[in-house]
Amino acid sequence: MKQVLWYNSIRFRISLAVLAFFLLQAGTAGLTLYEIDLRKHDYTILILAGQLRVISNSMVQQSRNYLAEPSGAASEYQRDIRHYYDSLLQQIGIYDAIINGYRERRLLPELTGRDEPLTCNWDEQSRAQLDLSVAHWNSFRAGLFNAFGPDSKKVNLAATAGYITAQGDNLVASSEKLSKAFQRMMEGKLALIHLINKISVGLSAALAIFIAISVYQRITKPLSNTVKGFNRVANGDLGHQIPVFVENEIGAMACSFNNLSSRIRSIFNLTDHINQGTNLDDTLKFVCTEFKTFIPVEWVGVLILTPEQNRFSLERLFSEQSGGKLKENELFEGRLGLPEGALESGVSLITGGCIHLPTA
Repeated sequence: MKQVLWYNSIRFRISLAVLAFFLLQAGTAGLTLYEIDLRKHDYTILILAGQLRVISNSMVQQSRNYLAEPSGAASEYQRDIRHYYDSLLQQIGIYDAIINGYRERRLLPELTGRDEPLTCNWDEQSRAQLDLSVAHWNSFRAGLFNAFGPDSKKVNLAATAGYITAQGDNLVASSEKLSKAFQRMMEGKLALIHLINKISVGLSAALAIFIAISVYQRITKPLSNTVKGFNRVANGDLGHQIPVFVENEIGAMACSFNNLSSRIRSIFNLTDHINQGTNLDDTLKFVCTEFKTFIPVEWVGVLILTPEQNRFSLERLFSEQSGGKLKENELFEGRLGLPEGALESGVSLITGGCIHLPTA
């Protein structure tokens, strides 16, 4: 049987196809789960960006409300300090923490509610807008603290509210741009996940089609041809040859079948030729030629037992090698290892490159 190389074997090819399919699916699933986990971080980032918009709008609205009814009496001033100024400081602190966390790409657990700090990654557009928003906030914050006045115990609420009212819309716009930049980044990442899944589905379909075609060409079709070949030989078409298109186990089986079929045809041809032959020399030549496909034969001859039954006479001889030591009509001693059963039964026997024909 023809030796099948390991990389051509059906087991290896099927294992390789299954492994490739598994790696494709596992890789896609792993990447998708990883991206989805990152999206949880992105949603947290996006929520905090929305919080910046809320804080900037709240500061502007509170300042406008204060200017609509400014405090006059000392009691009203203390009330506004508690409600307006303290709320303003709290909002500034939150805005500071979020925007600085963005700038440092590290959001603290106090902001996210997570057990560990959240590390951020930005695309180019988000980084560009973040730099503008950070610069805008630092400028706004510096002007705001300047509006408070030099005396921390006597904050100029009117100047503060006026400054926020005049500059707050720009802060609101900057916060909205930052939020939209983050949102576009999240949408781009989601689009990437969808693209990866589509590519994975396409590759899986292509791989499945390739596997199906390979199975048909390398297994189903050759196996069908082999079955048809066996049926043809079984129905008498001796010597039928199966086309060998693959080098796997089925191809090796087809080669073995072709070899077997050729041998069967040779045996039947040999039998027919012997039975139909009238010329002994031609028959011996044919026997010598055909037997080489089965055993190494150097010569074929006819030995006849002499009447005394103690010697053999080489009546006919055929050998492809000229000038051999054997000659026709030579006599040989009777002890040639010939089974006694053949002599007693009168059945001819082929041994050692000659045909013994026992006398009647």
